[in-house]
Amino acid sequence: MRKIIILFALLALPLIAAAASKPVFPAVVEAHGARMTLRGEALLRVGYIFRVYWAALHVGEGVPTESVLDDVPKRLDIVYLRTISAADLIKAGDDMLRRHLKPDELAAIQSRVDEINRLYRDVRPGDRYTLTYVPGVGSELAFNGDPLGVIPGADFAGPYFGIWLDPRTDYRDFHAALTGRRR
Repeated sequence: MRKIIILFALLALPLIAAAASKPVFPAVVEAHGARMTLRGEALLRVGYIFRVYWAALHVGEGVPTESVLDDVPKRLDIVYLRTISAADLIKAGDDMLRRHLKPDELAAIQSRVDEINRLYRDVRPGDRYTLTYVPGVGSELAFNGDPLGVIPGADFAGPYFGIWLDPRTDYRDFHAALTGRRR
């Protein structure tokens, strides 16, 4: 019996390694006529042990890092390494928005936060969410390449992308790598 368990463990190693390996993110992406270049890539770890996802940030060409939350083209590409329910994704995002925004700022975008939250689905290892903002178009959420919906407004995009890109994050190394500012 012990040999069978060891055999299954050895056979599972390539699957575990494949799920945890860094995905390839393109150097350039285009959406709705906006060209964006790769700014940074980062692995989100929680508690130094749990690898949650790989993320890549693409930003409009020539946009300085300090302006990434402004009304500029940007794309966040997230590839998950573990199973997470849509409810947990939503809770984490909502918690971060409450930490970063004043109550009146959150109230101003709450209906659109609720709208994007309705689009989320459970994720499994290898699943990919892409959030793309293009001025004049809005923030498009896609799941495994399939567009789920577009949320209008730069006033929504800045705070919502701030979930990952706000410099006040608890995940400073993640933020630094994602925005191209290695620590």
